[in-house]
Amino acid sequence: MAYNIYLDAGGPNADEKSVLRSAALAKELGFETFVVDAMWFPQSGDWRWDPKRFPHGAQPIEEYVHSHNMKLGLWMAYTHGSDSDDPRALSIVKHPDWFAAPPKLDPTGHINWNALIDLGYDPARNWAERATQRVVSEYKLDYFKTDYTPIVTSCQQTNHRHHYGVDVSYWSTLGYYAVQEALIQRFPDLILEGCSGSGHMKDFGNIRRVHMIAMNDTLSSLPDRQAIYDSSFAFPPAALMDYTYENYYDNMSDAPEPYLWRSAMMSQWQIDPTNSAAWTPQQRAKVRRATEIYKSWIRPILQDVEVHHILPRPDGYHWDGMFYWSPSLKRGTLYIFRPDTDKDQWQVYLKGLDPDARFTLRAEDHSIPDAVHSGAELMTEGLTIHLPKKYTSDLVYVQQF
Repeated sequence: MAYNIYLDAGGPNADEKSVLRSAALAKELGFETFVVDAMWFPQSGDWRWDPKRFPHGAQPIEEYVHSHNMKLGLWMAYTHGSDSDDPRALSIVKHPDWFAAPPKLDPTGHINWNALIDLGYDPARNWAERATQRVVSEYKLDYFKTDYTPIVTSCQQTNHRHHYGVDVSYWSTLGYYAVQEALIQRFPDLILEGCSGSGHMKDFGNIRRVHMIAMNDTLSSLPDRQAIYDSSFAFPPAALMDYTYENYYDNMSDAPEPYLWRSAMMSQWQIDPTNSAAWTPQQRAKVRRATEIYKSWIRPILQDVEVHHILPRPDGYHWDGMFYWSPSLKRGTLYIFRPDTDKDQWQVYLKGLDPDARFTLRAEDHSIPDAVHSGAELMTEGLTIHLPKKYTSDLVYVQQF
């Protein structure tokens, strides 16, 4: 359960003070992993802490995070090139033949999206293996996040392994796998997140080489629920991850309230604040309560969860929800959401229960009264859920006895 820091610390203007402030908030709110996203370096491809903004490097942040019993994570799009003269940088000047196309650096930003090496080329892959392992070791990382994009699908070079044009992505994929496998072998306790455009590499080969895959890159309540609805047909929720931005896309559905947090709590949950300084004490308390629920109730269920798509795919205009059930723990969670609809109640039918067993039910926000029902009643007669306002939600806890 991670706290991701990007916009909230100032994005490319973040400095040591702002990142440490965010780490303190992560600890206060109950998060266990602090992930420094795409803003700690001078430019992507130059993989060192920006000496201007972080004059002491990673040390103050690493020491704070680890001394407060959190894990430290870092973003590294390790196929990006740079024009930095630092000897550790991936130089577009020294190694122009490593790149899939003539590299183009971002003249205004700090992320070089259009300067990508081909990991199907052995010298480039060897560099990536050394660079990623150096960063993990030097900065004492517990969590490593890769992003756009370790796999190229076209390459203009004639001295690389591909020969037919259409096989570029095949060799590049094998190179990416080799980098990830080398990390796992050297650092067996390292947690690996596969972001890579958030969902653009959501496949069975990738999941063997990461611990979780980010599902989408629109960090909003509705896309989050759509992503878990779709992705959970193929992957268990414990192998998937959603982010949340508050008040970035929609000030109604994405306010810093349980509705937003719960939209990402059906999988690995990674909060990604944009303006935490504006949160009220009540909103901070709601985040703390959400982390408590996630750790004590939701996360244990994810270990062997059976996912039931009990309502249609979320569309923002009709009630939506999913039901999770753990056969080993004999307990489950009904996630239920009322989006932009005038209907203040909905009938919900659970699935996957023993019809002869008895179940206690209670709701976090009291959308139903505490009750005892048989499995048959819950699946055939259902529950009448009442939510009085738009953009509200509830968690219904179901326990067999």
